[in-house]
Amino acid sequence: MKKIKSIIILSVVIFSAVLYSIEKQWYDKEGHINILKTCAMYSPIGTVGANGQIKANGIDVGYLAYGPYVQLKAGKYAIKYKLILNNLNMDDDSGRVVGYCDVDIEGHPEPAYHIDMTVGDFKKKNPREVMLKFTVPDGLPKVQFRVYQYYGNNHMLLGLKLYPKSLSLLTSLLKNNFLTYNVILFSTIFFIFLCIYFKIWKIYKLKLFFNKYKSFKFDELEEHNNSVSINFIVQLCIISFFTLLSLNAFWMNRMAIPVIPLWQTVFIAIEISVFVLIIRIFNLRLDIKKFDIFDISLFFLVFLFIFYVLIMPSIPSLMPVNFSNDCVTHYSWMDHVYNKRTLNGSEIAFYPFGYHVTTVMLSKLTGIPAVKMMSILLAFVIALSTAITYAIIIRVFNFKNDGKLVALLPIFTFFWVRGYYDFVFNRFFHGSMVFSYLFMVSFFWALIEYKNYPKWFSYLSLNLSAIGLAYSYTSYLPMLVMPLFLTILMEDNRKFTRRLKDLLITILPVVILSIIHLKSKGTSNLGLAVLNHEGYCIKFNFMNFGDFGNNVKGGWFLILSLIGIPVIISGFKKNIAVINFTLSFLLYFFLFYILKHNFGKFSYYQAYKILYFSPYIAVIYIAAVLYFIRKQLIKIFKPFIGEKLHIILFIIWLLIIINKASIVYDMENYRPCYPEMLKESHYLTIDWARKNIKENFDYIYHHPNLGNWMRHGFMKDTLKNITPDEYYYQVFVMPVQKLSDWLNKSKKGRIAVVDDLNTPPLTEKQKRQFEILYQKENSAVIKKI
Repeated sequence: MKKIKSIIILSVVIFSAVLYSIEKQWYDKEGHINILKTCAMYSPIGTVGANGQIKANGIDVGYLAYGPYVQLKAGKYAIKYKLILNNLNMDDDSGRVVGYCDVDIEGHPEPAYHIDMTVGDFKKKNPREVMLKFTVPDGLPKVQFRVYQYYGNNHMLLGLKLYPKSLSLLTSLLKNNFLTYNVILFSTIFFIFLCIYFKIWKIYKLKLFFNKYKSFKFDELEEHNNSVSINFIVQLCIISFFTLLSLNAFWMNRMAIPVIPLWQTVFIAIEISVFVLIIRIFNLRLDIKKFDIFDISLFFLVFLFIFYVLIMPSIPSLMPVNFSNDCVTHYSWMDHVYNKRTLNGSEIAFYPFGYHVTTVMLSKLTGIPAVKMMSILLAFVIALSTAITYAIIIRVFNFKNDGKLVALLPIFTFFWVRGYYDFVFNRFFHGSMVFSYLFMVSFFWALIEYKNYPKWFSYLSLNLSAIGLAYSYTSYLPMLVMPLFLTILMEDNRKFTRRLKDLLITILPVVILSIIHLKSKGTSNLGLAVLNHEGYCIKFNFMNFGDFGNNVKGGWFLILSLIGIPVIISGFKKNIAVINFTLSFLLYFFLFYILKHNFGKFSYYQAYKILYFSPYIAVIYIAAVLYFIRKQLIKIFKPFIGEKLHIILFIIWLLIIINKASIVYDMENYRPCYPEMLKESHYLTIDWARKNIKENFDYIYHHPNLGNWMRHGFMKDTLKNITPDEYYYQVFVMPVQKLSDWLNKSKKGRIAVVDDLNTPPLTEKQKRQFEILYQKENSAVIKKI
């Protein structure tokens, strides 16, 4: 009984610590709106800095800050000002008022939310925080928060945060923080369940059930079975599906069969039937590993967590608010395939089409527009690639039970690498490249499992991943051949002829398909054109990868990964596939660099882009560091604590993971989508025009790439009445049309959507030349009169 009470008390303490960590790391961070960072404030007597802070230009009297005229729901709120008095004089009169803060609610001037600030306040603490509580009546009135400076003082507004206080607002906020809400809910249910468990301890069947999971064996012995894990089967099924969609699209296009889900389904059904027939004829067997709920749960936890983090910023729109030409180009070809049902006839048909075909097929099957599906698919493949990387870590280090939690920690380091999310997934939207990483990581896992699974299954796994890569980003294909060659070459007790046979069986199907694909004049030439051109690329220096100079977390990422290399090398034979894959990655990278630098044969284009794959390898090396730490802790403390050490480590890793999970909320600078932009005036006007104007209309946008999206991407399902040549002319050649030019050249009755009626300034005569059909701030739908 004492033991049970001790366990309950320990559980309560742990549960309280978890909730406190959640409260401090998540709710405190997300339970407010940072006005200065998210909204536009105005200052007649000051200057607004890059980070939103406002500094007075001198000692003049007037408003240091006012705005942002935000609409708030009815309820109770608190606003916290953080101010500093730059010219504070400790000898000054403490009672002298230096300024005030107040809250102004549109249409409700009667409530007095005002507080004066004196010299004495700043003598106590400088900078000083001022908290004002206020109530918003019914409706959605515009609210502004003001700071007034009296003459002779010099203030600076450092922070301005809004806190909802009403229960309904807090509940809504908690529900919006989906991850926090569910972690708390899960923790509460777990705690209640734990109490019930100890209360009904004597129920025999329940006791047996829990004893099954209580009796963890914390050994680190390597598994020597030939069975395949459920996780591997799941990822292989997805890889097979994506690969077959691309492969079948190629043959369908060659045979003039429409590239549509119906024919894709027929082809896949035939291929599966042939595959099952071959298995039966040759009596090929495959043992599926016994269902391990702990292992499968962690695998899917990684997937769901990464997918949630990437997709959440775009909910509910799911729109890729990205202004890069790459993003527009990808959508253009998807739209072409969607409508024309063929791979031919597009200006970008030389490019590998795997990502585009997969997106279009999923779009047609689900009814989700392709312009939305392209972002959903990218978030999905990144999440699956990360989950596979986690599975690789588990296999390489043979982690068991509590050790598997150690493997979760490196996954959070993905969010330290700004270069990965900012450049690849956000700023330039390199869709095909990100899609190809799924096949590369899948091949990596299959290579690690090469000796553990039956030969025929290993051949199948490696081939599917390589073929999928051939149709998504073919330039990386040699990077898969090199580690496979090295791994087979270094096998123990194998004749050279047998090694060569294994290599040919694995590579030959890919080579044959690649040659057929290359010689095909109707579709992609495997991206070899991409291989040889300079291309636009970021100067991506490996030594400051992850913002080593400015971002401390990015520096940790690089340092930890480098420290992990000796741990991997120390188990060279055991981790030969990891070493070979890493060596091939470095060789492939430096090959392009040396050829360009010394011979001028290739561009730096591929050398820089291959670096975007490096986080997946680096995370494995970071896992090696944690593996080493864990082994040393067990070695030092196990003689004193015994097997309970593993339970202690289990709890410690769990608490660290919960603590580090807060890092996902630090993604504002490199998140893929910005749904708040959907509320901006130019998006609202274009949306109104497409819903209410039946005839064709013009676009007048002063941001070139924004214009690209308006014409051919954002909120538009199809490209109508435009050929590929016309599209490229408009997107990449045609200069942005000015409103003044449109007024002079357009015919009477012509309609246009304008993002800013005041840029450039119009004359009074020009202002009389159009009628406003719809207006939202400076953006409007106008008609020539």
